[in-house]
Amino acid sequence: MTDREMGFLSAVADAYDDDAPRLLYADWLDERGDPRGEFIRIQCLLASGKDEAELLRRQSKLLEAHRNKWLADVPMPQVGIGSESGIDGQFERGFITINHYYPGHSEYTLTSDQFCNLPLCVLPLNPNFIAMNAEDARKILSNPRIIIPQRISIDWRSVWRQDFIREEGAEAIANAAPNMLNLKHLSLCTQYIGDAGFKSIMEAKFPIAQGERHPKLTRLDVSGNQITDKGMGYLADSPFYHLKELNVSNNLITNAGVKTFVGSKVAKNLTSIIVDGISVSSLIDLTMLPNMETIHTSENLCRQLEVYVGDMNRWTLRSGEDDSRTINAAKLRGQINGRGDWGRRLIEGLRDEAGVGGP
Repeated sequence: MTDREMGFLSAVADAYDDDAPRLLYADWLDERGDPRGEFIRIQCLLASGKDEAELLRRQSKLLEAHRNKWLADVPMPQVGIGSESGIDGQFERGFITINHYYPGHSEYTLTSDQFCNLPLCVLPLNPNFIAMNAEDARKILSNPRIIIPQRISIDWRSVWRQDFIREEGAEAIANAAPNMLNLKHLSLCTQYIGDAGFKSIMEAKFPIAQGERHPKLTRLDVSGNQITDKGMGYLADSPFYHLKELNVSNNLITNAGVKTFVGSKVAKNLTSIIVDGISVSSLIDLTMLPNMETIHTSENLCRQLEVYVGDMNRWTLRSGEDDSRTINAAKLRGQINGRGDWGRRLIEGLRDEAGVGGP
């Protein structure tokens, strides 16, 4: 593969939802007489809502003529697990995208070695890694053929409880960080990385795009990772000033950790947080962040908050009547700011752990 083609594919990975890089690559393939150029263009048109009979007819002819060649080097799992396997020979806008990948479980999916040697027509643009261990994380993320996408998700499955990336896998992510220029979403759900692993990622050398001052990360999910207040300090000191959505639920975070985070620059652009194990006072501290829109927490804590705010219409606090665990922070902040002295007394009273009722 030439550097030119790798550049096209990198551009496709960097703008997963944008058709423009795919169409530029299609033009380049057309110039070389490669039928995949036409195929990519047709699939982009179909994905945009054009379902003209001629497009569908031409797509079928191209697949009939070239499908086996395009899939010749693609290893398939021995046992299918429905569409969740993500490797069923179906194309999406010209590429096979691997939606779910179970490393270490070859009866369901590819091995990590197979994944690293996939042909580029099977570009893993948005993989959701499930039941990954530290060695698989190191092998895949350090491989120079792997184009790091905008989104990385490492999830878990209860039937494979032994497979977590833990601190060593977090270090593998940190080591690969210099290649993650366009990473925007990072999800490490129940991976037991702990404070040490979280520190590795927070202090990693994520690159900064030209014209930017900070890494692009906007969404971070580190739920269920045994992170403590010390870890919240690492997040507060990180350069992720574009962060908007944060999930730190099912960790070991207390009011002290929330206080540390709320006072940081990282918290200022946050619009949504999922958190538990804290008090009403910390909930108010999060609410008063200037851009906070929704706070997802325990139903019990939401009820406690309603007691403190007194006569305020309880549904002004919720995102919807059917959602008993989501606070509409923007509305609550507006209520507090709009009630002058009472709002200030409410906040001061909560911080002194002496609840203040409504006026």
